[in-house]
Amino acid sequence: MCRDNKIFLSYVAGFLDGEGCINIKRKHKKGKFSGYGLRAHIHNTNLEVLESIKFKLGGCLTEANKKQLRTSSNKLYKLTFADSKAKELLKKILPFLIVKRDQARWAIKVNFSSNFRPTSTKEFKNREMIRNKIHLLNLGKRSPQKTWKGNSL
Repeated sequence: MCRDNKIFLSYVAGFLDGEGCINIKRKHKKGKFSGYGLRAHIHNTNLEVLESIKFKLGGCLTEANKKQLRTSSNKLYKLTFADSKAKELLKKILPFLIVKRDQARWAIKVNFSSNFRPTSTKEFKNREMIRNKIHLLNLGKRSPQKTWKGNSL
């Protein structure tokens, strides 16, 4: 990996750490569970910055909805990486993440099929457990079990 690429990926990791979120959502179609979706979002009011990240790494850039706009009068934009693109992004920036490193590690661990629908009860329980772990980490809570210290998981 060239030096410039490492610098850029560390820059993106900083944005995700400070202005982003990693989550696994339950997907529903016609009111019924249809699988899981991995998402990595970066929010910012500076459209130019998000456009430069999108140019190099892809993703979907949109204006964030009004619920996501806090107190700023500036427009808020959201760059979203979904499913396999999110997993690919997280693998690239993992060495540079600090705040969201555990969430990224858990998200990368999930082996999603192309439609993200679990194929067995065991797989469903595993994905649901990982989804819940990431949710707790996003709330700032650490699980007493299965930490990333050493080789345990």
